Amino acid sequence: HRTVEAWAIRANPRHVTLLLCNHAFPQHPIETEAVTFSVLGANPPLPATLRRIDDSHANAKAAWVEMGQPEYPDAAQLERLDEASQLREERIEPRTRDNGVEFKLDLPPHAVAAIDIQYR
Repeated sequence: HRTVEAWAIRANPRHVTLLLCNHAFPQHPIETEAVTFSVLGANPPLPATLRRIDDSHANAKAAWVEMGQPEYPDAAQLERLDEASQLREERIEPRTRDNGVEFKLDLPPHAVAAIDIQYR
């Protein structure tokens, strides 16, 4: 798709990170995209982890807007903003295919996702 880009980064023979982003220039069309990423010739991996940055993941701005956009957040608000900005790991299960594995996820507009895959 014209707004989705993907990279595979091999840290070592047993660890691959898939980095996906869905981005467009301002005032250009963009939508949530259903992304399927296949790793051909791969044995089933250990459970993979997914980390996201989008409207509902690692988004301190949304938390700041929700709390009324305070100009000078107090200590409790700062703690909440810090918590809202943290990347969280989720499990993502690959589907086994005849010739490898595949991962599927929805990638919202202006989102980044990283899938860490480890092999035995």
